[in-house]
Amino acid sequence: MKTAALILACLLLWAQPAQAQPAIEGSGGSTIPLSATCAGTNKVLYAWSTNDDANDNNHVLVFNTTETMTEVIENIGAGRYIAMHRLVNPTSTTANITASSGTPGIVAYICLSGVDQGDPDDAAQSENNGGAPAETASGLTVSSAVGDLVISGLAANNKNTGFATAAGTGQTERVDVGDTSLGVAVSTQTGAASVVPNWTWTGAVSFGHVAMNVNAAGGGGGTRRRQVVD
Repeated sequence: MKTAALILACLLLWAQPAQAQPAIEGSGGSTIPLSATCAGTNKVLYAWSTNDDANDNNHVLVFNTTETMTEVIENIGAGRYIAMHRLVNPTSTTANITASSGTPGIVAYICLSGVDQGDPDDAAQSENNGGAPAETASGLTVSSAVGDLVISGLAANNKNTGFATAAGTGQTERVDVGDTSLGVAVSTQTGAASVVPNWTWTGAVSFGHVAMNVNAAGGGGGTRRRQVVD
């Protein structure tokens, strides 16, 4: 009887309709103010702030005038800085990302819907070239899961728009901007047990790279995971 009840419970769980497929709602990059669009259900706004001055490393980003973002991870290298910020459930609108502290050189963003609102991300990783020697590639290993999404951001000195190539299997470049003194690129990658976002570029320079796993809404706790798609 217990076995039959357990089987019935499992069948009922898997018979439940899946949530609508999550999606990328917007992405872009520029000097600030940066116009950003965020909409959808269970949404999270992620942004990367950068600077070619490693001493300017206390950036506080604000969306839509009053919605302050939370810094998730930063990486400070020789003459270069990058930080990743998060805003859970921002107002559904198109509005500017600005800085209330610090002077970011370039800001990039991506808005995702279908993200776990209580535990949006984990497994954050970062690296830089350590000052010397300059390098032409970077790769990080991020713990993830099927149905999740890995996001990656790269800042490289002395690079203009179009400098970066997303080299990882399944990695999709979403942003690639620059102003000759600093280039910034952002990518997404389908989740798996272990995901390696890679970047390559021409011409050895100092860089900073941050990446992490984004948790799909409805996942974990032994229940079926909802997939964040890119």
